[in-house]
Amino acid sequence: MCGIAGIAGEEEQIAKKLMLMTQSQIHRGNDFEDLWTDLFLDAGIGLSHNRQKTLDMLDESNQPFSDEDTGLVVIVDGEIYNYPELHQELSRHYNFRTKGMIEVISKAYHRWGENCLRRFNGIFAIAIYDRTARHLFLARDRFGIKPLYYAFQRGNFYFASEIRALFAAGIKHKASAERWAGYFVYSSYGSPGETFWDGIFQLPGGCAIYYNGYSIRESRWYSFGDEVEKVQMPNDRRKISEHYLELIDESIHENIQAGVPIGFCMSGKIDSAILLSSMFRHGKGYPFKVFSYYHGSLAGSDILWIEEMLAGTPFRLDRVKLTPRQAVNEAIHIAHCQEEPFDGLDSLAWSYMMRTTRRKGVGVLCDSLGLEDVWQCDWMNSGLRFDVLEDSGVLDPEFRKLARKPVYPHYFSDENRNLRYSDLFQERIPHILRFHDKISSAYTVLLRRPFLNHKLLEFSFAIPSEYKRDLNAKRSSLVADMAHRALPEDVRLAPCRCESVSRQWLKAELKNWAEDLILGLREGQTSYWFNGKRLEQAWHDYNGTLGDDYSAHVWKLLSLRLIMSVV
Repeated sequence: MCGIAGIAGEEEQIAKKLMLMTQSQIHRGNDFEDLWTDLFLDAGIGLSHNRQKTLDMLDESNQPFSDEDTGLVVIVDGEIYNYPELHQELSRHYNFRTKGMIEVISKAYHRWGENCLRRFNGIFAIAIYDRTARHLFLARDRFGIKPLYYAFQRGNFYFASEIRALFAAGIKHKASAERWAGYFVYSSYGSPGETFWDGIFQLPGGCAIYYNGYSIRESRWYSFGDEVEKVQMPNDRRKISEHYLELIDESIHENIQAGVPIGFCMSGKIDSAILLSSMFRHGKGYPFKVFSYYHGSLAGSDILWIEEMLAGTPFRLDRVKLTPRQAVNEAIHIAHCQEEPFDGLDSLAWSYMMRTTRRKGVGVLCDSLGLEDVWQCDWMNSGLRFDVLEDSGVLDPEFRKLARKPVYPHYFSDENRNLRYSDLFQERIPHILRFHDKISSAYTVLLRRPFLNHKLLEFSFAIPSEYKRDLNAKRSSLVADMAHRALPEDVRLAPCRCESVSRQWLKAELKNWAEDLILGLREGQTSYWFNGKRLEQAWHDYNGTLGDDYSAHVWKLLSLRLIMSVV
């Protein structure tokens, strides 16, 4: 985990602004920081870097890395797990002066150009300035696990790992009324290139851009659908599950390589159970730390089930319980480091768990996002959206008209695949990734997602539906078969339950705090988005008769008010 930033154009104080950008991202890496500047056509260019050592621990990999052999200057946020293999291959063509990852990236780009990205196995946001060709190249990993934002202002180009760094450079922070309207009306977080701020964009996962000082060109270097079509699928369920487990083991083995203490967070479900089983096999004897969060009652959580899973291992669980008081503290903290809306108590509990994780000395945390969300729930209509605040009249009619109904791509003939693709690339998973990255980075913890491995997901999408589920029982027969092979016979998984304390807290312990924030929306820069009287009535109704489902609406309003109060 690191922070990258850059400026190109007729910016008079490039070095000074880069320092401000670097300081705003210091939580992303405080092992080393530096900047580099040079002339760029008739203007200037500068790159800066915050480094946090996790995989490559060598000081010679400090950045910005200026490679005299290739004429490239490189900065990266992320990790290339297979860089030792690439170093060996490229050594036939180059004389390396370091053994680090960053020089491998430089030499790989020099030899293969943009195609080098297809050879990288890892998570990354990369910026490379070619001093010979005089252009800037930016690229993001296949699924957009590592963030990258950019903006133009007065003809100058700015980019960074976090939006706050763009604000630090002087980019105007004006909330996008259109994007927020889409969020309130359709629960949409926007297209992969959008943000909740006018004039600030994010580079979509699997994409790259070239900037030559006059124009910007975006290209897609990774096509998930094309790669799915290339998958060679065994014609036997047993062979499919065996190969899938091999891919899981391979990915987890890569993800537990680090030069800092590693932990992982668990649920009581099958995804975490398989993660635990594989990590135990590959990291037997390694003192991993294990975390799980909950709010409400212990009996209504997964905690006891997780502890039962861990009973036969050397690992012990750190329970992280969110209380109402801690919830308020975490909501305020999130608003200071999160530039888009966040969701309810689970988001607050996640933040509190990351705080605990860092306090326990963990530098890298693995979790199980990806398996259950993108593969196991194949039959679920995961792309369904709901219309928020439709009946309450809280939104001003003119503001509401700005909302655009999301349109999702259809790359596959199978509608279930298209819905899962939308979750993976368009909406839910990208939002979770952005939120988790910012919160974990705020505590200088690197998150790794072993199940968001491209080989694993390509293979899972290619598996025929008849192998994946029992259509009558609507359950994944292949997952059950895989679990049987991967897990101990006596393992028990937590039952699906829906214990929610959100409404209880919002009507009791958090009531006064929430009321002040929500009614505060009648004032401030976004007040014209709402009908003040209807807003007050909706809050009154929520505390009287409205049910648990409305809690999600309340948290949307709370996140807006909190974010607007700190920018």
